Amino acid sequence: MKKLNLGCGSNIKEGWTNLDVVKGNGVDIVWNLDEFPYPFKDNEFGFILAEMVMEHTWEPDKVLKQLWRISKSGGSIKITVPHFSNWQSWGDITHRRPFNSTSLFSFSSRGSHRGSTSLINSQKEIFDIKSKIKFGKILKALGFEWAFNINNYARGFYERNLSQIFPAQSIIFDLRVVK
Repeated sequence: MKKLNLGCGSNIKEGWTNLDVVKGNGVDIVWNLDEFPYPFKDNEFGFILAEMVMEHTWEPDKVLKQLWRISKSGGSIKITVPHFSNWQSWGDITHRRPFNSTSLFSFSSRGSHRGSTSLINSQKEIFDIKSKIKFGKILKALGFEWAFNINNYARGFYERNLSQIFPAQSIIFDLRVVK
């Protein structure tokens, strides 16, 4: 299975295609993720990893459409971004936008969260999406990670009512490509 390490930085993975905006040791392809289309064939990758890179893009919806295009049907995409309550989400000037646990759900095969308008009717790029909020060691030990990842409603309750008091670190989105 062909794998893509998107926005790899110095985290070079052996046996993967390593892509970054900056040329460096082990970087196979230098590419700005805000330039479309990406330099890959349709249905090329079975797995794509994007750790702490989506928040740096201007149009994450277009990035997702490109990831869908270059992924095989049934392929997996793992996206990690800072949670909006994390001070680093706002403290890094290169971050273009914050994310919450439902930010990508308009691309979900189940529709948008809470009945808001879904993009499903206007696009073909669909994923099965699961999200998980990650907390630091203390909040994780106190059961925050378990309690607030039970379902979308628990995550929503946390994000609306507790996130400014008890900030999270990141969100992991697991996407399965539906074609």
